[in-house]
Amino acid sequence: SEWFYPVIYVIAGVKSASLNPEDLVTQLGRGLKVTDIEKALTDLIALGLLEEKKGRLVQTQGAIGTKNDIQNIAIQEFHRHMIGRAAESLALPVMEREIGGLTVAIPLSEYSTVKKRIQAFRTELNEYLSQFDEGHRVYQLNLQLFPVTNTLGKEKSK
Repeated sequence: SEWFYPVIYVIAGVKSASLNPEDLVTQLGRGLKVTDIEKALTDLIALGLLEEKKGRLVQTQGAIGTKNDIQNIAIQEFHRHMIGRAAESLALPVMEREIGGLTVAIPLSEYSTVKKRIQAFRTELNEYLSQFDEGHRVYQLNLQLFPVTNTLGKEKSK
């Protein structure tokens, strides 16, 4: 549920990045303390996601993600935090962010196909971007699809 755990994991995949807790506090900000970072590193090692090689902590899994359509309080808290960060990012210069949206009507019969296409896109983009072992910044990409109306017209939920 801690937003910075996946960020630290991604940083571990960047060859030139430092995993020194003091450096990470500076990079991540947001009121984090060295003890928060140290606990995160310890937890990521205990979970088998990071390991030490040649005196440096590195990823053990490459690109990772959660299964689709699972209900989990920790994952919900992570997404809640990142959605808030997305709203805050509106204050950034437009060259540092990409925020857009679609407002569309979806036939109930096509909803599961739309979800699968979004999930496939996320997986494809994660795999593509995970091939690079250098990076200048860690970004968060959020894709949300949610109803903004009740059921319209004749098509009713089953």
